[in-house]
Amino acid sequence: MPVNADKPHLWKSDIAQSVDFYNNWFIQFAPQAYRDTRLVTTQQVGIDFISFIPLLVSSVLLWQRTNTLDFPTLSFHTERFS
Repeated sequence: MPVNADKPHLWKSDIAQSVDFYNNWFIQFAPQAYRDTRLVTTQQVGIDFISFIPLLVSSVLLWQRTNTLDFPTLSFHTERFS
């Protein structure tokens, strides 16, 4: 249902009215919504980061200790089949 498709002379005023409506809404509501969302998101990122640290440390330690002497079973198999 095209409202103004057949009325191009109204387009400019409709666009201006839409932009004004959005700008007024943004000025009135967006700052609070932005602050609320930023607070929740920042807290969630902090929780996710803290949860990720042990995984990161474990993977770094695993890569540092990847040595056949550290894994007797692997060492046994590599010596047996070499």
